[in-house]
Amino acid sequence: MKIPMKKESVVVENLLPFSIVCEKCSKQIDVVIDSFLCIHCGCLNPMNSIDYFSYLKLPVSININLENLENNYLQLMTIYHPDKYSKNNEYYNNAIQHSSFLNSAYNTLKDSLLMLGYYYFVHYNKHLLEEGKMLYNNVLNMEFLEYYEMIDESDNTTLLKILEDFQKKHQDVLNSFNAIDIKTNAELFEENYINLKYIVRLIEFCQNKIGKL
Repeated sequence: MKIPMKKESVVVENLLPFSIVCEKCSKQIDVVIDSFLCIHCGCLNPMNSIDYFSYLKLPVSININLENLENNYLQLMTIYHPDKYSKNNEYYNNAIQHSSFLNSAYNTLKDSLLMLGYYYFVHYNKHLLEEGKMLYNNVLNMEFLEYYEMIDESDNTTLLKILEDFQKKHQDVLNSFNAIDIKTNAELFEENYINLKYIVRLIEFCQNKIGKL
């Protein structure tokens, strides 16, 4: 007889419920508060349609607490890791599904650009940049080339200062999304996204340059 599982200690405040009916005992479980592992009978239920935020027990928001994201990911991986079900054919395939989805969700939400793109998708059910739409801004591109040359010619001390400035800009632009009503101003959301993408590219270039010195 399987022992019912206790609720995992992860952050679950201010979240929308997402309930399923356990396929084994037919009891209703809120997978955001608990998980797809039924607390009543121990059945690992198969994947169901759920967004990355809810799956990782986070509010659908661009203001992701990265510490909560990390902790929730690790907690859930202890539940869904396929090794736990290697001797249980009944749930092993479900565990494979969950661990794959969990890794995709985690890798998406910890990356600011991927997270914003997914946040947009959740609201509009389409990708941030429609097919054929260019991710390009002429003014930003000229600035990018100027910064690129400056970074390429700077010493390590200057590079560290430039990196710090870009990291601050990154956070400022990310914070600016809070003032955007995504439902009424998708265009501004897209413009900020393009700006952020240029900043991320400069940060990456600066970090690579520092690593080579």
